[in-house]
Amino acid sequence: MIVVPDTARSQLRISLLRHRQGYELSEADYVKKVLRLALNTYKKCIDAPLRLKRQTLIGLLKITKLTPGEFGLELSLPTASSQYGGYEPSEFKGLVGQYFVHRRSFLTARNIVRGILEIHIDDEKRCLAFEEYQNYIADSGLRDSFSYTGEIYINAARTLFSMVAFREGQCRLMMTQRPEQFSSEISDAAPPKRGATRMRGALLTHGFARNFWQPALSAVALESLPASMWRHARDHCRTIKPDDPEFASIALEIAYAEEHATTMTPLMFTKLHPEKARV
Repeated sequence: MIVVPDTARSQLRISLLRHRQGYELSEADYVKKVLRLALNTYKKCIDAPLRLKRQTLIGLLKITKLTPGEFGLELSLPTASSQYGGYEPSEFKGLVGQYFVHRRSFLTARNIVRGILEIHIDDEKRCLAFEEYQNYIADSGLRDSFSYTGEIYINAARTLFSMVAFREGQCRLMMTQRPEQFSSEISDAAPPKRGATRMRGALLTHGFARNFWQPALSAVALESLPASMWRHARDHCRTIKPDDPEFASIALEIAYAEEHATTMTPLMFTKLHPEKARV
């Protein structure tokens, strides 16, 4: 949630009422059709101490052509001129660094694969960019080692990060929710924090799990590394098996991502129709 300071709330109220005067609509129609808000949310903006979800506030400012700086808010609005989402990289400079990327193995889902993600600012393209590195033993027993690079796209609500990479005709997409430290809307069901930045989402890529190429999908759980580990971070890429001391806690993170951070239709179907679930 974002809190608009009391000193700026009265100015926001005046600005919204001035914007309202430009439409010959009832208050209910103006709020629904123009601002695209719930009536109660609009009344909060006018009459009460203001706490709004980030995406709600961004949408409101964009529609009314108001700027965050007018109200002492440090956030950027999306622009149509940037394919990456129109964000200012400096707003997310706290994400620069290296992360563990954990996912389930594609063939059996019994093991966990750990890779490394490096995020940096691309000054030329004015966006965040990344490099992902993988080096592990697949369920088939063969070693797989590769890397991807690309840019990070952020949606208008600033809630989803899309890391898109292309290599030799392959497209790889890792999409994660906004990191915990940038949002106060974290479920009580989430695994306990341990001081690291966490991102949860899903990975869609090319897989060769059944001796032919097909789409492969897994939830992912990312965890930032302390700077002291950056130099040798890639040495930690590996396959983590069920008897590994780290397995249980990482599996809990991935399970949480499957349940709360992504829409996994097979998981939903299994819960709705347990009698039809495959053994």
